[in-house]
Amino acid sequence: MGPRESIRRGRTIGGHGIIHKRCRDNTVNYAPGAAEAASLAALRESLAHVAGNQGAILEGRDVEGVHQMRVGLRRFRAALGLFRHQFRPSARDGLLGELRWLAGALAHARAWD
Repeated sequence: MGPRESIRRGRTIGGHGIIHKRCRDNTVNYAPGAAEAASLAALRESLAHVAGNQGAILEGRDVEGVHQMRVGLRRFRAALGLFRHQFRPSARDGLLGELRWLAGALAHARAWD
């Protein structure tokens, strides 16, 4: 079998005489509603991260709380962006604006450290 025949059959010969097979992508079939469930889980977890640091922010004593709330906000914004097609643009854009405002306010508080 010549080199062209080897390639046609899905094999190539590497520099050390090792035969490698091509790898084809596999089609993944998701259950109905899997994307919605994943988006809700991502949004729920990031929102819990934000809410879990609210007390530290309100007390004003824990700089790490400010940092962690900013992390939660970034994750929430990323999840909204990732699943943007599942939300009405007006609702999503309004929420993103509020989240950006809050992140900006927290950036000033973080600078005090």
